[in-house]
Amino acid sequence: MRNATAFYSIIGKCPWKVWKGFGSFLLFEFGAKKRDVITGTVHGAYCLWIYMAAWRIKKDGKEIANSESSDIVIERSTAALQGKRLDAVILSCFVTRGELHCAARFEFEGGRTVQAFMNDRDGSGSIFMLHTPSAVFSYDYDGALTESKKKQNRPLHRTAAQLRSLAIQNSRKGRHLGAK
Repeated sequence: MRNATAFYSIIGKCPWKVWKGFGSFLLFEFGAKKRDVITGTVHGAYCLWIYMAAWRIKKDGKEIANSESSDIVIERSTAALQGKRLDAVILSCFVTRGELHCAARFEFEGGRTVQAFMNDRDGSGSIFMLHTPSAVFSYDYDGALTESKKKQNRPLHRTAAQLRSLAIQNSRKGRHLGAK
């Protein structure tokens, strides 16, 4: 996989922030801290974003949280990943009865793993994205690891922060995203 070299920038490094975004998104911040001048949010030069995927966090093989867990359980489990070295990224695909299933596993020090897998067998989407200073690498439902150049002046965190802010505002008003 030619694009796999993109992971060299985060393998052996520790995320300094791991957080739950909108819905079940998980974000891992690596590298130099940067402040977005518009939103004021601080983010990493590299961000691993588990995107359109179901996921599980395990410690020594035992599940401690998943994408359906309560926010408290997720916050506790993601906090335990902060400062833990990322040792490996495993990308896998297998076929059963004519269906392709793709997944990713992120192995951290201390026996912690994050497994992310397709949550919609019929749709298209990305299991995760790795945002770097110059490009975005996506691991897609078809097993492809693709690269796209980053758009100028549109950091991912601005989008993630706007979605989270919108969800919080709407929940305070008793509305849900997608509701009219």
